[in-house]
Amino acid sequence: MMVLLAVPGQAQQDYNVLLIMSDDLTAEALGCYGNTVCLTPNIDALAAGGTRYTRAYCQYPVCGPSRSSMMFSYYPHTTGVFGYVSGRSENGDRESWTQYFRNRGYYAARVSKIFHMGVPRNIQAGGNGEDDALSWTERFNSQGPEAEDAIPLDSALNGGNPTAERLAGIKEGDSGVNQIIGGNTYEYVIVPNDDTDQSDGKSAVKACELLELHKNERFILAVGFVRPHIPFVAPKQYFDLYPWQKMVPPTVSAGDQDDVIHKYVTTSRLKFNETEKKKSIAGYYASVTYMDAQVGKVLQKLEDEGLAENTIVIFASDHGFFLGEHDFWSKQYVHEESARVPLIIKVPGKVPAVCGSFAELVDLFPTTAELCGLPVPTRLQGKSLATTLDDPTATVRDAAFTVMGSNTLYCLRSADYAFIQKSATGSGGYELYDMLNDPFQYTNLASNPAYATVLDEFKISMAANLASVVGYNDSRTTFTGGTGTDYNNANNWDKGAPAAEVVDRPTSPRNDAIINDGKIVTTTASLSSQYYDVNLGFDGTPGTLNLATSWKAQSSGPDMGIRVGVGAGSVGTLNLQSGANLTLSGAGNHDLYVGDAAGGLGTVNILAGSTMNTRDAVYVVNGTISFDRAATFLSGNAVGKLEVGNNGVLSFDTDGANVFTLPVTNATLGGTSTLQMNLGGTFTSGDTWLIASGISRLTGTFGTVEDPSDPTLEFIVHYGTGLADADEIVVELTDGGPSDPDHDPDGDAVQTGIE
Repeated sequence: MMVLLAVPGQAQQDYNVLLIMSDDLTAEALGCYGNTVCLTPNIDALAAGGTRYTRAYCQYPVCGPSRSSMMFSYYPHTTGVFGYVSGRSENGDRESWTQYFRNRGYYAARVSKIFHMGVPRNIQAGGNGEDDALSWTERFNSQGPEAEDAIPLDSALNGGNPTAERLAGIKEGDSGVNQIIGGNTYEYVIVPNDDTDQSDGKSAVKACELLELHKNERFILAVGFVRPHIPFVAPKQYFDLYPWQKMVPPTVSAGDQDDVIHKYVTTSRLKFNETEKKKSIAGYYASVTYMDAQVGKVLQKLEDEGLAENTIVIFASDHGFFLGEHDFWSKQYVHEESARVPLIIKVPGKVPAVCGSFAELVDLFPTTAELCGLPVPTRLQGKSLATTLDDPTATVRDAAFTVMGSNTLYCLRSADYAFIQKSATGSGGYELYDMLNDPFQYTNLASNPAYATVLDEFKISMAANLASVVGYNDSRTTFTGGTGTDYNNANNWDKGAPAAEVVDRPTSPRNDAIINDGKIVTTTASLSSQYYDVNLGFDGTPGTLNLATSWKAQSSGPDMGIRVGVGAGSVGTLNLQSGANLTLSGAGNHDLYVGDAAGGLGTVNILAGSTMNTRDAVYVVNGTISFDRAATFLSGNAVGKLEVGNNGVLSFDTDGANVFTLPVTNATLGGTSTLQMNLGGTFTSGDTWLIASGISRLTGTFGTVEDPSDPTLEFIVHYGTGLADADEIVVELTDGGPSDPDHDPDGDAVQTGIE
């Protein structure tokens, strides 16, 4: 259930929302944030007329996870989104930011990169990248040539100097050239003086068109500019502003990286010389100024169409970027240059201000909902910044939280300190910086005895913060399991579990993960090469696992099972929702048990549009497996079997358009068990219901047979061969049609109950 929070005194506002996103933009490159070299007059003007946040942070310093986190207002460790995806499969039917507005009457449009797009790959192709279609009424891509549009090398336009030059990308230790680090290359690319030849120029043109077309309706328009993301591509006029020879790289003291616990893209790894450093800075600045010019065009159109008086404008970036500070380059760090982002919010009628409250990208969804008078969903993890727009001294957060990787770097940034730890337990070490006296983070105080108490306090705060994020329940479907990832990865098995409920068990003789109330409350450090079960409901407790996406239970050990309802008094439920795909695979036996002989009661609901794929056997001991119409069951093993015990029920629900096939070679029902098939549709030519041989008892109510005389119709049920004379087959035909001898090809079954 989604709970909506009505904000007291907040009347419905006729605000539109214009979101302008930059890509890989560090706040330090903007004039309004103190840069005196890089020219950004349009963004600076927006800041002068709005509220500029000095302590705004991303949740993940990489494009894909950061943008997904922003658009759904959930932290990466809550949803498990750590890669280049939209987050739709992980979030299921939860509304994204723009989808929420769209579903409440707003025209919602995307221009270029809002969810992840690969740069330059997706930009050159003009594709949607990892976009989420449900978030938009319309979406528009801005195809651009990127580096392919460079001015010819011998052109007099650039005095015969190189115009497209790969500056770096050599992996440490490699002897070759032009290799790639992290899929990115530093290229300095000068293109002809026409802004609209490139993607960002095209995005500005399309955004202006949409503002004019939809000025008479409520809209939320998201415009994504891809600069200054590498390659550094800009028309020549912008490069002319920054002669590379005049660029000054940051001063780095000897040993500056010695007390840093994680290093990724460094000067030494890139093998940058001084010229390449300067060209990288020049290319970055040229790209930023080019992007700023496009922002100016969109903002001017907003004014020209009379929309500035009723449109909220937000400018932000998905994360920051290092330009040689500490000898670091690029992103993927949780230090200030990489984690802090520019954030400007301009609301009509609000007094311009500078706000020092901590803010996060997850806050933008609830902020705009409140400002527009829409109920704010209480399920969101972001917090509304609306109060800071009236009172810039107000505090919404006392710290910001940023992570890098599923278990790599974690940062808590408070007013006085920045605390960084490597791994969820801190096993990789710590960094602690005094942000009042050392704002550029030169001196790691983690090993300084004078700060031992501060360090310990942050360790406790980090553990509590992780627990609240990982174990977050939004009162709807609990986030559980390693969505789309392998069962072997122990890091996937603490999702949905408060830290206080996570208990490591011995690694032998077996390792069990127990899920109670939708949370995995017992996990181990290593899941492979052991006997291992996942138990839903254990020792008298209830357990429910709701899957709405693909999920693998994969083990390299000899045996692994999913047990639904384990032990007397236990009740377990496994729900495969529409679109879910549960796969049990790997070495050894991989079985699904529903209920057990000790009295555990299990229920598995395989709903329409979902798939269960098991390598080996399914045992229904005490409970029910219910297959909805259009569900799919697959058994990848030729010796796969289905056993339904005396207290088990196997129930199928389908229609004539989606007839169910159970491809197992050994299906057995106990003497007092039930195979219940509810076929409510009309069966036509070519339809087949197949149950493999070995069924000992069959009951069911079947639908209408359209034409029993049709020789191509296999008539609902094919029982197979080899049934014993004593086997009971009860079939009721609602149309009273005759029995068909093809139902029992060898003629040895006793058919009763035929009407």
